[in-house]
Amino acid sequence: MPAGREPELLDRPLPDAELATAVVVLRAVAGPIRLRLLLALQHRELSIGELTDRAHTHYAAVSANLACLRAAGLVTVRHNGPQALYRSTNPHVTTLVAAALEVTRQPPDPGTEPTNAGTEPRRTPTCDPSSAATPAPAQPSWA
Repeated sequence: MPAGREPELLDRPLPDAELATAVVVLRAVAGPIRLRLLLALQHRELSIGELTDRAHTHYAAVSANLACLRAAGLVTVRHNGPQALYRSTNPHVTTLVAAALEVTRQPPDPGTEPTNAGTEPRRTPTCDPSSAATPAPAQPSWA
């Protein structure tokens, strides 16, 4: 894609349901623990114990965030005996996370003032994948 050119996807009107599904996905990935979980799951299945170690947080926090990602259709679980193994459902999710991280690394445009100057984190909304303004499918079409 040439520099400064938006993807062709944006050259056509988007149905409300498609936009609502995108909102569900964006809300679901919004949170440092969920971002860590998605990055950890980009190439492999992992147990909740392994994910707890990689997310540097407690089991309960990982479990709640995995539930949010599952509700949005971004993560699935497979049971192997007593062990639950989680995996990402779509490689584009990793691309989305990488793009979000890249946006944070870009300097502000000349002549604009950053609203936060990177000094304080923004509030993370609670995860409610079903709260999009326009009704959306329960899960993205790939799930």
